[in-house]
Order: sequence, then C-alpha cells, then structure tokens
Amino acid sequence: MHRYHSSRNKLRRLKYHFGHGGLSQVSRALIAFIKFKFRSFFAPVYVYIKKTLPDQTFSIAGNEYRYFYHEKNHTWTNERAVEIAVILKFLKDIKGKKILEVGAVMGHYIRPDWEIIDKFEVGPGIQNIDIEDFTTDERYDLIFSISTLEHVGLDDEIPDPYKVVRAHDNIMNLLKSGGIFLLTVPLGYNGFLDQLIYANAFNHGSRYFIRKITRSNRWKEVEKARVINANYGGRYDGAEALYIGIVQR
Repeated sequence: MHRYHSSRNKLRRLKYHFGHGGLSQVSRALIAFIKFKFRSFFAPVYVYIKKTLPDQTFSIAGNEYRYFYHEKNHTWTNERAVEIAVILKFLKDIKGKKILEVGAVMGHYIRPDWEIIDKFEVGPGIQNIDIEDFTTDERYDLIFSISTLEHVGLDDEIPDPYKVVRAHDNIMNLLKSGGIFLLTVPLGYNGFLDQLIYANAFNHGSRYFIRKITRSNRWKEVEKARVINANYGGRYDGAEALYIGIVQR
C-alpha cells in the first residue's frame, strides 16, 4: 500500500477540488500537480545528482545508512529515502529466510523474492487480502511493513481505529519464535496510531524516531519529544517525522 502519488492521483485530487473545494484548495492541488509533473520529467537528473553528492547518509542507533534515491515516487523528496534504505539492510542480513511483506512497496524498487500481501494493490505475486484476515500455516523469520499500518482501519469504507491493533496482533502471531517484525510509520497521518506508538502500546523492543530537518530531505534520529507534534503533508512532501519499530517474538 502506498500513497506516492501517481500522476493519476494528483489529477484526481485536482478535479475534486475544482468541483468541491475553494480557491485556495484548487491552487494547492494545481501547484502539487505541476510540481509532480516537473519532478517526474527531470527524475533521472535528480537521482543522478543526488547519488553523486557527498555525505548522502543518515544514522540510526549508531548505524550508518545511505539514502535511497529512485525515480519511482520521487524518493529524494520524502521518507522513502530512509525507509527503503533501512529495509534493504535488513533484507541483506536475513537473506535466505522466510519473509512476508505487508503492503506492496518494495516491488516498486527491486524484484521481491518473498511473499507479499496488500488489500488493494494488484500485481504479480501480490495476495489481495486484508492483513487482519490473513491466515496461513507458514511462520516467518521476518515480516516488514513500510508506511502501511497507518492506513489500516483509517482508510476503510467504515473507519475502525482499533483494526490496526488487531492487525498488529495477527502479524505477531505469524512470526516464528524469535522472528522479527519491522515497521515504518509516517507520523501525523493517523493520530490514533501515533498515540499507540508514543505509549509503546505494542511493546516494541527497539523504537526509533527520525525527523526531517531540511527541505533537501535530510533526516536525523531524535528523541520522541521532538516528533510528537509532527504533521503529515504540511511544509514538506509526505512526512516530516518517521517511526521505525522492531519487535521480536
């Protein structure tokens, strides 16, 4: 599951605001659409420049990662640059193990050789099923989810905020003993989930808060207090703060 953000979605939003919104909403949607088209046209140039610049790294818990730059979804502008970098390292370290991805994201950037479930997205190898309802006799060494749990229950036809709790419980039941669940959540998108994260209601053993500190998409690990009032889709594209949680069964 992902919201970044096809030209079709931008155009749909623009048409909606023309019919239902005020002048300011139409203006913002039009600017977003033009910006997206401009970036898409020059994406290969942006990616090449970003990859050749020095010091394109960030640190989490003392570990250094290189920002992930890709034309798809303009990762040089948003949290994907961090999320994908972290997941790639985990995948490398756990190669050859049983893996499940919840929310079809990584397939936009690399060829997946693991199981994928996504309620909405259609594509090769993707099982279209709700994570709350997913059952299997398999148990996994690693389950990961990139910017997906914030949608669970929130974007349904009938909103159900507690659905994300049931989904998390189901994911934990799908792990082998000693298996790991790794998730990323853009803070500010789902306020109910944010509060659960701040309270560590899921008992994640490792918790990291990362904040966007520049418009050029530089990120820094910070204390929880620095992200509690984070917005989504405000002054920056996408998230201005990100949560990364790791829990072992």
